[in-house]
Amino acid sequence: MESSNFSKQLLKQETHIWKYTFDDKHLPFTSEISSFKEKTQEELRGDSKGAILNLSESDVFRTLKEANSPVFNVDKLVYNVVKDKWFRVLDLKIDEHSNPTWVCLVERDGVETIELSTQEEFDQYESSLKLLVSINFPSGATTILEVNLKIYEKLEIALKFPFEGIGASISFYKLFFDGKEIDMKACIASIEGIHRGDTLLASEGLGKPCKFSRFSEEFYKSEWDMNLNYHDAIIFIPQKDIKFCGFTSFAASDTTEYPFRYQINIDGVIVEKEEKIATDFEDKYYCRHRLNSLYPVKAGQKIEIIGWTAKDFSNLSDYIYIYFGSQGEKYKEIQNEHMGLFVIETKDERGNWTNVSEGNFPEILYYL
Repeated sequence: MESSNFSKQLLKQETHIWKYTFDDKHLPFTSEISSFKEKTQEELRGDSKGAILNLSESDVFRTLKEANSPVFNVDKLVYNVVKDKWFRVLDLKIDEHSNPTWVCLVERDGVETIELSTQEEFDQYESSLKLLVSINFPSGATTILEVNLKIYEKLEIALKFPFEGIGASISFYKLFFDGKEIDMKACIASIEGIHRGDTLLASEGLGKPCKFSRFSEEFYKSEWDMNLNYHDAIIFIPQKDIKFCGFTSFAASDTTEYPFRYQINIDGVIVEKEEKIATDFEDKYYCRHRLNSLYPVKAGQKIEIIGWTAKDFSNLSDYIYIYFGSQGEKYKEIQNEHMGLFVIETKDERGNWTNVSEGNFPEILYYL
């Protein structure tokens, strides 16, 4: 079946397992677990009923097989799948095809060395680790991914495709192991105490995003007229690397909701377009929009926010009135958490009158 259809079917299930692996031994499994909660690794691995591993065969989204890199590299860790232990490579010899002929190892936290010289011994070691990832959604549903990760690949890269396979984005999650948060830029080899079959917990949410305001509320006004013949646009330029996650448009001053269409460009490239009903206004003035993805933006890159506001998308000339800000040319003086983080520019060819000094889009939302 097509991956997109399969992903949608998975998301309808309360709990399921999706396998992502680059070895030859994957089987189609789906979880029979009715619920899943945070447990110690011993509990996750050792329930009397074999909770996590009580699986039955079903359809599975099969990924393309990836080529394995050499298992043994000097001063790098490898994992012994027979002893379930980590070892560090001290020295090795290879043949003309780069296959190992002799390897000297030491246990990760030990001092006694061992030597390998036969294929049977080499086959006990791997440079990847099979793990489970429990993804906890805000709805209460849980997805279990079975993954086989290269031990020196950054987690944000290694888990990107598995998460996308179930319709999620790794950039919106935090990872935990045995109650401690794991840095997304870390790799499996750097996680102390992790072993084959252990479970990483993934929880959606990066915490509250930072916001940068370009107007002061004392200069808000209530009659910025809009229809589909015009659009508002503004440019934010970060002075250091950020993760761009959203923006704010002004609330309507004469109704409780309105149709809203936006487009996000980063350095002239369209990265997101969306149409929605703007509602649930916050603090009277604000309608905050969370983007569908988290976009890394380098210092100096231009973030263009373009928006169309209307009373009715079927009527081009029917006006709606929204709040707007003025005296925005003083944005560098406004108290923000990260003063001086953004330079703001007027976008050429804007349809309405939004510019640095006045108009729409009072805030940009981001993570550092």
